[in-house]
Amino acid sequence: MTSVENSVHERLKNLMTLEYEVYRGQLLNSFNKRFPTDESCWLTIIHDMREQGTLRCKKCGSPEVEVSIEHRTQSCKDCKKVSFFTAGTFFHRVRKIRAWMFAIYILDKGFFVSSKWLGYSIGVSQSSSLHIIKSALLVFEQNESIEDGLKVKLIQFKRFFSKRSILTNALVKPIDEMNALDEGKEDNSEERDKGRRPKKKSKPFFDSETAIAAYRNDDKTEELAERVLQELSKGLRSFDELVKLTKEPSQRVLTVLTDLEFSFKIRAVAGGRFERLKSSLVKTNSEDKPLEKWLEENSNSSEKEGGEEDSIDAFDSIAVFCTVARKVARGISRKYIGLFVALSNEIILGHSLGEFFSSCIGAGYFGSRFIRNYQAEKEQEFVKSASYLKAFLVA
Repeated sequence: MTSVENSVHERLKNLMTLEYEVYRGQLLNSFNKRFPTDESCWLTIIHDMREQGTLRCKKCGSPEVEVSIEHRTQSCKDCKKVSFFTAGTFFHRVRKIRAWMFAIYILDKGFFVSSKWLGYSIGVSQSSSLHIIKSALLVFEQNESIEDGLKVKLIQFKRFFSKRSILTNALVKPIDEMNALDEGKEDNSEERDKGRRPKKKSKPFFDSETAIAAYRNDDKTEELAERVLQELSKGLRSFDELVKLTKEPSQRVLTVLTDLEFSFKIRAVAGGRFERLKSSLVKTNSEDKPLEKWLEENSNSSEKEGGEEDSIDAFDSIAVFCTVARKVARGISRKYIGLFVALSNEIILGHSLGEFFSSCIGAGYFGSRFIRNYQAEKEQEFVKSASYLKAFLVA
């Protein structure tokens, strides 16, 4: 195994096994030592901007500028123009700079953590850390370059969609909705764990039974789907109307609507309403198999001997995506699914790893509006690679 293969294997091992929580804590400790204060973060940013030649006067373009970290300004020695040195950059109007640097630091190592854990560890709100992570992942996606990958339609991701990106209950803030998806015990919750028997960690972080197993509709879900279809047979209904008519939790109704929409049994129309499609309009495609099917087929197949160049597949990138989507992010929305596919590919490829901070410096400003308007392409692409996972996942 070459040095490059070893590095990929090490990244996957940290992300996909019991070493996940250990490595996550190690990254936090090493980050705190390297960037103990906001000033240390800004000094690194200023140094890298000078190296890239982007620390210049906004008026005359002169590199001869004096920087004030306290006010985040630069003063040109030539034309005396004073401006903000972060204006128009990836760090435009950033306040909690250590949170942004920590997210970059983690991704630069080919690792990933949930927005809830990042916010808890660095002292920012979960909604803020989610925005930071999305901004950083956009850099991965925009720099992504894949040749001859495995193309997957959005319909094949439908069993991963468990978070809403636009619809929300009235008067319920997104942060409150996200907190309901509790990640479990935090690392430093000694008081809550007092007197309890420690949990046994007998299974790897990547659990093939949950990461590969296909989503199975229980009887209640199938019954709810039939009730929704019956209501839509009577006429157009909005999401809120269906929740009221079925008397079911909004999350369950949304899940059923997503499944029915991707099964071409219903469709969304103007006014935020849904209509039932006639049987003649229902489309089926045998090639649109769930994403887990790809993973299951590759996981069960025996590895080919000889390692020919044409035997490579997308097993690793799909497995990383399944783990990140279900184990770390605890479900994702259709709107932002492209960001997590780009992350999975980058963990395998490692193109920007070790240089991701510099990539962010040169990426420019995204902003909240840009992120809100983001929409994943209808077809995503997983990078093909030799399998590094089977060696330590199959036990």
